[in-house]
Amino acid sequence: MSKKSEAMALVQDVVVALIVVAIVLGSLYIYGGRWPPMVVVESESMQHDDELSYIGVIDTGDLTLVRTLDNAGAPVTWVEGRDTDYRRYDEFGDVIIYHKNGQTQTTPIIHRAIVRIEYNETPGVDGGFDVPTLDIWGETDEIEIEDFNSYHNGRRETITLVIDVKVILNNFKENGDADPHGGIITKGDHNREVDQYSLPAWTGPGAAPEGVSQKVEPVEEDWIVGVARGEIPWFGLIKLWA
Repeated sequence: MSKKSEAMALVQDVVVALIVVAIVLGSLYIYGGRWPPMVVVESESMQHDDELSYIGVIDTGDLTLVRTLDNAGAPVTWVEGRDTDYRRYDEFGDVIIYHKNGQTQTTPIIHRAIVRIEYNETPGVDGGFDVPTLDIWGETDEIEIEDFNSYHNGRRETITLVIDVKVILNNFKENGDADPHGGIITKGDHNREVDQYSLPAWTGPGAAPEGVSQKVEPVEEDWIVGVARGEIPWFGLIKLWA
């Protein structure tokens, strides 16, 4: 084969490879509805084991596809998933990607949707929350989810997950610019507590922007980037090591 023929063959191979990559990325974009179509998992907060990683569970360094709510529909919470046996990543409910308190300048969080709560201004001085899926109304103290699966010790444990309503209400109270509201309570599978009283709302450089609460508030739909779908294990480690 002449040098010219070899060069033409190389060009053809490169063009074919680029076309294949474009088709794959285009398909992911159409399915997910956003660009880039995937995110890298940067922390251990969704792991189910302290030492081992598993296919079908979100681990540090995994790549996950993000599908917008316009394409996927409303997220299914852990409580709703338990009632219908709807599972994602070896647990009930959807895993969502969201911006803490709507701050798009911060790295999104990828955690599981646990339960929806609705703000009720009637009970108590600071109001309370209704939880229709648990038949709870006007709660001002604690919301308990019995027989909840947690992995905070690196293995599955059945616990009663306690959501401290007082802490959530106080977070709103301390931030005079934030009106109390409902939304989705979220939690990392490997974390002990829910985000809404364990996760700082601002972790960027310098002081938090004016009006940002100290802790993550119940997640509103507008803050959700999308739901997690699928997994490419460990490929994201390239970015984390770079």
